[in-house]
Amino acid sequence: MKDQYRKVKKYLNLLESKRWKNIKRAENITICPCDYKTGNTPPSLSDFSPFENGGTWGSGKDSHAWFHLTAETTGPRRYVFIEAPAIVRSWVPQNPQLLAYVNGKMRQGVDRNHCEVYLGDEETADIYIYANTSMFVDKATLTADFRDMDDDVDGLYYDVRFPFEMLDYLDTESAEYGQILYFLYRAVSMLELYDMDSEDFRESVRRAREYLEKEFYTDYCRPQTAKIACIGHTHIDCAWKWTLKQTREKV
Repeated sequence: MKDQYRKVKKYLNLLESKRWKNIKRAENITICPCDYKTGNTPPSLSDFSPFENGGTWGSGKDSHAWFHLTAETTGPRRYVFIEAPAIVRSWVPQNPQLLAYVNGKMRQGVDRNHCEVYLGDEETADIYIYANTSMFVDKATLTADFRDMDDDVDGLYYDVRFPFEMLDYLDTESAEYGQILYFLYRAVSMLELYDMDSEDFRESVRRAREYLEKEFYTDYCRPQTAKIACIGHTHIDCAWKWTLKQTREKV
């Protein structure tokens, strides 16, 4: 079973790498250094200057900047993928924190663990990114690209990932462990990996999803009598790793 486990883990990493398609590097990014923002209205575009994609920004700890870029055409599964890591790698709360605005409306927060911002299916997307280096970082980089989500690959990735991660909580000698691993191994073994940009690969992804849907999620898992209550939770430790002003912005 160790070989089966290693194969599923390896193929899961390959699937993750193909969740995105049509990746295009963003062009014509501009920047406007600033102080803490007031309200949600960015500076005038006349105050912005060109910024090289992947370049360095920041003028010391707790410094701020607005970035601007546009997507001329978008699709129903179109995202902008933004990364702004610190020059020196640090713990997530100590890395730069960003807010993304799309077509004049705040869309979401962005950090090292949340890089993709959904754009929707509008013809154009006017994007502003408000960024803070954090109290622990002097300078950071910023890269941005546009990409489409491949729903089939993304779906199979999570179809496999969730039960695969559950294996860590099961006895490796148990029948349940072996059965779940068998289904996952059978599914990834269906994949055609000679050319992961080919229609053969995409068709094999669909076959693997259909197999898991019927054989694992329907027949094996079957309706359960147990009931589970899930309660979502998050919190902000007020002024813990940020200034009080930054904590208010984060909230």
